[in-house]
Amino acid sequence: MPSPRTTIKNAVIAAIKAASSIASTRVYKGRHNVVAGGTSWPAVYVWMLRDDVDTDTLDRPRHRLNSMTLVTDYYAKAATPDALEDAFDTAVDAISDAVCVTSIAGTAGQDIILTSSEFLYEGGEEQPFGCARLTFTVKYFSSEPS
Repeated sequence: MPSPRTTIKNAVIAAIKAASSIASTRVYKGRHNVVAGGTSWPAVYVWMLRDDVDTDTLDRPRHRLNSMTLVTDYYAKAATPDALEDAFDTAVDAISDAVCVTSIAGTAGQDIILTSSEFLYEGGEEQPFGCARLTFTVKYFSSEPS
């Protein structure tokens, strides 16, 4: 059985893929640190930054409240800087709508909220491209093995 973290990432990827106007099938698990010339645009990468854990008891098995920081990076290019800005606005709305309503089977008490959006612009006026990064907090319950 996959870990709750894997289950959550897979459910988020499926939700983004289902919102086909975002990036169609180009939604991947993991970080994308280098934008290669052959990269198909747009593309979305889903990865976990951290997973903080609080326990509510000292007795075993402990019940835990996890607070996972999940990141989506939306890479796009456009003909003009204004068109790239519009693409980012559309994608941010679509991704946040898809992710925030994601239901994750088998993960007790889960909740997903958008906590920040960042925008990176590169390429200048002639070939603008960039990344819209959305950071989500995913809260869910887990238990230690008994």
